[in-house]
Amino acid sequence: MPQIDWIPFFAFFFSTTFSPGPNNMASASNGLQHGYRKTMPFIIDIACGFFISMMAIGLISSVLLKYIPQFELILKIVGGSYILWLAYRSLRATYRFKQEDQPSLRFINGFMLQYVNPKVMFFGLTIFTSFLHPLTNNLLYLSIAALLLSGWVFLMNSFWAGAGSVINTYFENPAIKRIFNLVISLMLIYAALNIFGVFDLLRSA
Repeated sequence: MPQIDWIPFFAFFFSTTFSPGPNNMASASNGLQHGYRKTMPFIIDIACGFFISMMAIGLISSVLLKYIPQFELILKIVGGSYILWLAYRSLRATYRFKQEDQPSLRFINGFMLQYVNPKVMFFGLTIFTSFLHPLTNNLLYLSIAALLLSGWVFLMNSFWAGAGSVINTYFENPAIKRIFNLVISLMLIYAALNIFGVFDLLRSA
């Protein structure tokens, strides 16, 4: 099994998939409007679209790194900068969503949401070029990784759909929201610094 730097990977992975985004917000809004059980097909659609997106992005990043290895530095700079931007956005994140904001529960809505969601694209590029790039050269490893990532996204969207009203209530408390946003931001900053090689420089100093 290829070596993966798991700690920064999980810091980035958990903080981005749990924090507010189009998928989580849509799932929470649908959960409030239609209930958890009726929202489940929508969440499954999200996971299916996410899986295909991850497979495609993983294959594309593999080709780029294989034939244009110099592109790795560019992708790491872009990925690290994107994570720092997410850290900034996380500090200002709100957790308010309205019942009338949810999309339709048809399959196409949950599935296609992945292809108009820039967070999914940048997430995939960052995770496969900065953390899981050793897996992209093996189709089996890539498929397993995409499946596990999609499974986790399914769980996160399920959580938001089921606990949306609770989240909406508790995060009205400024202190709770501030602490949570700070933790998420620090995790993202740690992941970004790892991508930029800051910790390697400190260890070699």
